[in-house]
Amino acid sequence: MTNIAISSSQDAALNQDVTLSVANASSSDYYFDEVEVYEKTNARAIGDWKKYADAAFDKATNSYIAAIKKGSSLNKDYSIRVKSEKNVSETKNDEILKEDSYSNAGNMSATTYDIPYTAKLGWEISASGLDEGALSLVKAAIAAQEGGSEGVYTVNKTFTAHVSGDYILYFSCKAKYVEKEYTFSIAGKKVTVKVKHYLGVEFVYTNQSSSMHGGGSIG
Repeated sequence: MTNIAISSSQDAALNQDVTLSVANASSSDYYFDEVEVYEKTNARAIGDWKKYADAAFDKATNSYIAAIKKGSSLNKDYSIRVKSEKNVSETKNDEILKEDSYSNAGNMSATTYDIPYTAKLGWEISASGLDEGALSLVKAAIAAQEGGSEGVYTVNKTFTAHVSGDYILYFSCKAKYVEKEYTFSIAGKKVTVKVKHYLGVEFVYTNQSSSMHGGGSIG
């Protein structure tokens, strides 16, 4: 959900418990049942975190509350995370973005052929049956893990293929993506949503003539 840094000019310890409070991303009718607090164990290491405590939802303030214990250092980084189950598929490439051919037949010299294409990047959520309150929670939690905001955007690129003399180039540009399934517990109910995350493209091509052929894949 978010990262919080507590800073001090000295590496002093708390002389009493301190309440850590993080606002809920929706109305108090929709909240995550399982939220955890992690602390960074090594300030110089990236991703070196360990679980510190569970955070409880407080309906009155519409926020998640956890206690930073007496004796803890004032110089600490904390991360508030929503607990979820996640399954990730193998990388798939069954979505064709562009498919065509280019003929160099009759020309005995090798040549190149520029193939313009539009790549997909980003990610999108499929969440049927969720109302807006639950959906806004889910989107915020998934964005913290996937990076950035939900949305698929396109980038125009060009792939240069080499074509042998008297050959025909057949090509297919396919989107590479993974499918992820997230399960959260929201206000006492299990909620499962799917995410399609685009990873780039794969080019599959074949050079063919009447007597020989060659092929390859670049992705």
